[in-house]
Amino acid sequence: MHNLMTTQSKTTPSIKQEQTMTNAAKGQILKSGLMDERQLAQYSAAVAVSIFKLRTAFHTQARNFRESEIDALNALWLETFSNFRPEDIQEAVLRFIKDDRKGFFPSPGQVEGFVEQIVKERKAQEKSVEYWAKEVARRHRLMAAMEELRKTQSHVNDVGAVTEEMWDALKKRALEKQEGVE
Repeated sequence: MHNLMTTQSKTTPSIKQEQTMTNAAKGQILKSGLMDERQLAQYSAAVAVSIFKLRTAFHTQARNFRESEIDALNALWLETFSNFRPEDIQEAVLRFIKDDRKGFFPSPGQVEGFVEQIVKERKAQEKSVEYWAKEVARRHRLMAAMEELRKTQSHVNDVGAVTEEMWDALKKRALEKQEGVE
């Protein structure tokens, strides 16, 4: 029994070690330049909310988590998901909870699969919106060009009408001169 306790205390990190892991993860994120302190605070809050939602959904497993284990879990998730938007992580957690049929607390990799899907969907939507914005702009340019062409044709018609009037006037003068000569 003594060996079991000794082994357990060696493998289970202390609260101080887990808090150090959390601070190290935050320090690493700040050092990488991915976020400033304000963004990291918002990101940390989003991750904490996501972990809380998972603990609520998987309460039979999570009820035995010590506070220090939750801190370590937050640190792991902060580090794992620092390249993703917090709202994508929260959406992924909700999708995992909704789709899960096994009833086990997810690994970061399981949630990351949902995050990647969400990012892909958002990029496709943004690409679609960008495509339609370009299409609308192209159509506006086309309509503007058609309007310019219409105005130009109107001027040409006006010039043509003037030219025709001038031609008629010249013919009339020529006929008058011919009549005057005869």
